[in-house]
Amino acid sequence: MVTAEYDLLKAEGVAYADRLRTAGALVGHHDVTGADHGYDADDEGKAREVYPLIAEHVRRALTGRKAS
Repeated sequence: MVTAEYDLLKAEGVAYADRLRTAGALVGHHDVTGADHGYDADDEGKAREVYPLIAEHVRRALTGRKAS
C-alpha cells in the first residue's frame, strides 16, 4: 500500500493495509513524504522513488521470497 503524506485519503489507506495484514494478506506500507494525492503524475522524482518499491513487492508476492 502506498500512501502520500498529505493525501486526504491517507488514513483510509493505512486502515485498509492494517485490515489486510490482520487478515493474513502479504501487505507492506510506504508513505511518500511531502506528497499529495496524485503525486506520481506531478512529481517524477517521487514516482521514480516509489515505482521500484512497488515492483519489488509484486516480485516478492509472485515468487514467495521474503524482503531482503
